[in-house]
Amino acid sequence: MPLEFETEIVGPVTLTIDKDKDVDIEGRKLRFSMNQPIGKVHLKVLMDSGAAVVDDDIAFNGEPAGTKLEVTWPKASGNVLRIDLRVYSVGGAYNGVELTPWRIDIPHEEVNFATGKWDVQAGEAPKLEASLKLIQEAISKFSSLADIKLYVVGHTDSVGASASNRTLSFNRARSIGAWFRSRGVRIPVFVDGAGEDALLVKTPDETDEPKNRRAEYIISIDEPGAGRWQRL
Repeated sequence: MPLEFETEIVGPVTLTIDKDKDVDIEGRKLRFSMNQPIGKVHLKVLMDSGAAVVDDDIAFNGEPAGTKLEVTWPKASGNVLRIDLRVYSVGGAYNGVELTPWRIDIPHEEVNFATGKWDVQAGEAPKLEASLKLIQEAISKFSSLADIKLYVVGHTDSVGASASNRTLSFNRARSIGAWFRSRGVRIPVFVDGAGEDALLVKTPDETDEPKNRRAEYIISIDEPGAGRWQRL
């Protein structure tokens, strides 16, 4: 006896999130889309206090494939450490993503270098000592929650050739990072030099602006920005 039945071929579930546009930490919301109608999602948001501010299913109504949808979470103390999102199609297939947007910017007094040089002078060491104390405090507090890393990026003003400024800023960042390593920082340390590509104060070319001669000390899980990071 011939048999007749209907089948539906469902391809792999594709979840789409633009990390630059769809992840709004300040607004406490995340936007996403999927290539199949969505039935529900499971959202877990973990704070750096160790508490999960939400860990629950959120129902949807079979919104069409490609629809941009949004989930939110309540305000809580601390910073968002990790976002786990699992999205289910109406047929039960699923895909997920883990996002780790957490970072801490270490406040500091800028180290002054001699013109064209990158050696840390003895008189500048107290500035780095103060920063080291904050870095070690953050490591002690958060290293048990995630694999955190220290990123040091150097910047210059717009005086001089762009390529030379990138090299100079990289060498200065490497000197600072190496100083921290030599004083006991045991988490991975990465360095980069942005040169004059990310001016804090926008100026014309060949402008001597002290505020643009700076560095950033960042503790985070993921690489902060699209840098050319090198590990020390």
